[in-house]
Amino acid sequence: MAVTRETVCAEMGSVPEISLEDFFSHFLPSQKLDAVQLKAVFDKLTQEWHVHEDFPSEACARKKSRATIWATDSVPLGVDDQRRTFWTDYVFAPTDLSGSARVVYSDLVAIHGQIVQCCLEVDKGKTLKQITTLKNNATRGLDSQELPSSAPDRAHRLTTNLDEEFAWHDIVVAEEYAHLRDCASSGLWYVDMAEDVGEPRQTATQQKLENAKKVVWSMHQIICTDSRRRFTFGITFANTEVRLWHYSHAVVVVSKPFDLNVNAKTLIDVYSRFAFATREELGFDPKIELIRSPTPPPGPKPPHQYRIIICGHRYITVNTISNQSAESGIGRCTRVWATYREGEDEHRLYAIKDSWPEAGRETEYDIYQDLMGAIDAYDWERCCHKRIKGKRLARYKDTEPIDPRYGLSKEERKAFFIPMYEGEKVEVSPGVLDNTETVIGRGYVFPQPKDRMMHSVHEHAVLAASQGSKSGLIFVARPPDVLVDYPRQYKGLFLKDIPAREHHRLVMAVGEKVLDVKEAKSMFSTIKDASYALFILHMMGYVYRDISAGNILQYRGQGVLTDLEYVAPAAVLQTHNMRVGTPDFTAVEVIDGEFLREPRIEGGMSSILCRLKDPAHDQASQSDDSSSEDDDSYSEADLDAHNKSGPVWRFREAHDLESIYWLVLFILFGHRPAEISSSPHNYKPSAQLDRFNLMFPHHHFSTSIERVGVLKFDHRLVAALQLLPSEWRKTMSAYLREVRRLLQKIYETCQGKPPPPTTWFFVHEMCAAGERIEGGLSPIAKETRSDVVVRVPRPSGRSAETQAPKSPGSRARKRAHDEIDGGVVEVRRSARFVKPLAEMNTANTLAGSSTEVEFLKR
Repeated sequence: MAVTRETVCAEMGSVPEISLEDFFSHFLPSQKLDAVQLKAVFDKLTQEWHVHEDFPSEACARKKSRATIWATDSVPLGVDDQRRTFWTDYVFAPTDLSGSARVVYSDLVAIHGQIVQCCLEVDKGKTLKQITTLKNNATRGLDSQELPSSAPDRAHRLTTNLDEEFAWHDIVVAEEYAHLRDCASSGLWYVDMAEDVGEPRQTATQQKLENAKKVVWSMHQIICTDSRRRFTFGITFANTEVRLWHYSHAVVVVSKPFDLNVNAKTLIDVYSRFAFATREELGFDPKIELIRSPTPPPGPKPPHQYRIIICGHRYITVNTISNQSAESGIGRCTRVWATYREGEDEHRLYAIKDSWPEAGRETEYDIYQDLMGAIDAYDWERCCHKRIKGKRLARYKDTEPIDPRYGLSKEERKAFFIPMYEGEKVEVSPGVLDNTETVIGRGYVFPQPKDRMMHSVHEHAVLAASQGSKSGLIFVARPPDVLVDYPRQYKGLFLKDIPAREHHRLVMAVGEKVLDVKEAKSMFSTIKDASYALFILHMMGYVYRDISAGNILQYRGQGVLTDLEYVAPAAVLQTHNMRVGTPDFTAVEVIDGEFLREPRIEGGMSSILCRLKDPAHDQASQSDDSSSEDDDSYSEADLDAHNKSGPVWRFREAHDLESIYWLVLFILFGHRPAEISSSPHNYKPSAQLDRFNLMFPHHHFSTSIERVGVLKFDHRLVAALQLLPSEWRKTMSAYLREVRRLLQKIYETCQGKPPPPTTWFFVHEMCAAGERIEGGLSPIAKETRSDVVVRVPRPSGRSAETQAPKSPGSRARKRAHDEIDGGVVEVRRSARFVKPLAEMNTANTLAGSSTEVEFLKR
């Protein structure tokens, strides 16, 4: 999915608006001057002009002359008889000045420089050290290797890099301007046609909204382009209205406005804070250092390198392995680099993973250590059964799961997971863990979602002018039945709980992604190994919860699982409001958050439904009113008992295995034989591509019939397989159909219980069948391949606007969705590993089922 300004702002919709006092206390850098010194700075600005390097004497003479013409005091900051302040440059409002917004607001550079100069004079060189200065960007578009280029109007840049080319790595604060001249008539989205020009004119509200988009996009560019940035800032000007912005990986916040002239002291305070802040206060990570690339020859510009400190070791980045998640700006924002350890062999590469999971979660390195300890502690020979085939498998009635690779040593089992060498929670100072709430937000607690004041950053969040709001951009995020006259926004990142996030880093081995493997045999062998890694996890009582093509690597000729951050105990039941996973590979039940088939209750759900719909029963009810009342109460009681006593929905082992099923289909439908000549004459890649895109949503979770059908209905799977090359179909069809039937049988009869003990063997054999496909694989449509992890609010398939609310007696009441992200509560594990699967309830075994017998007969 292309990341653009519109997509970023549309996803946010609106951002929390807080008071200036709270913004100053929790989000701005600290003020290095005391109250007496700030007053001295103010007095200096009301007494004389202050020449500095960005404000030479010639420019000062012009301003003095203009001040005389405008009959203002010949000083940068004036005070009238009623003690009201005004900047000489803006004694006339920007709307009354000629020129573009960049021209009109260019005087802010001189104002900023004079504020800084006065601060230095007051401090007398004792403590203050200027770190940023305000610079004009003109109209230059700043390139980004991650995102489309963009051009901020003006920016506060690091003073140490002013000789360098204007780049995102040097920008600390982005300033954006809205020149509210020639606006259309008042109204939210009213557009007037200028009689002399014949072109539409924006309203003031539209121009302010456009300015909000600009500053959000500039901050987004900074935080996504520069890996050192933990957070960043922005300032917007609209006429004399000024707003402050803060952007971290957890939230974007905007302040209530203040007036450029009336609140001149506030502007002095803001500009001086940014000018003399520490690098950490400006959002720079103290454990990442930028290594600037030398001046390159003509051609593509090489990426900058970073020096990253982890557990006392220094690593130098070589290239970026993955940063799709970082492009979202808000959330985990995972980046992965290939690096080498400084002072060691540069050819020995390590992968460094940087992410921002929810606060309180274990580090991925700790999870890995737990799993390695659990593998050592598990009694594999006693708890698993050796591999068997043929009729013996069909007659298998024991409860021990069939181990597809029985007899491996514990060290050999550990090799099915990517080696992880060290990891830590990042500290911004000794003993202080980097945290978006306690450190970056300095303990700020957001009001409940229903009570938040929100500021719109996209059109769909602006439905009507808010009561008491002149701008039309502010609204209260409350249910429509509470305040029907207020604007309402149903989607958005911040109309829900805003979780605190912690900064984690991990060092692990470098592997090759499964989709980058070219030979079919090797690719399916890698997936087969990953399915066995799931067997290992499930036997020890864990679920993986995020199987995708991007999380399976080939390392030293073997398939391994990586990205263990979502591994959790299978037996834990916890309710969360978000799903996790990669849309192309997520199990259908996980997408929907409900059972594919209603769990059975005593007497059978179908018998209750028959009682409600049986015509004979209806006739009897009509002839006897008392009987009818009894029947109704009985039915409701049964349904209520079912909701209370039925198994609770949770992520379980079958969901991981279903993801392997989807991955195999993804490989088959997303590729074609590498050699065109080897394709049969009746093979139509375009038809296969169409089915591929219908079956796999790529960028959003879907429960469309085109996707769900190939899991629920055998004839739909068969029809889809007809589009594959004939040899592939002959090789894979039987195995895919049997695994599909087995998954369906599990979902129909094993709610809340582990899969049958033969399940992992059949999934293993399905992957092994793919190894018999000859030759190489070529992506059938490279542009459709995506490993983007999407985490969206719970409602699936249907939009939140159109989904009917469920009654208290519906299945929604018994969900216990244990997926995580955005409002996540981490599962705390008191033991190093949990109860093994073999010791859990396996009474509902499907040994000897007709599905398996049919498979064996073939």
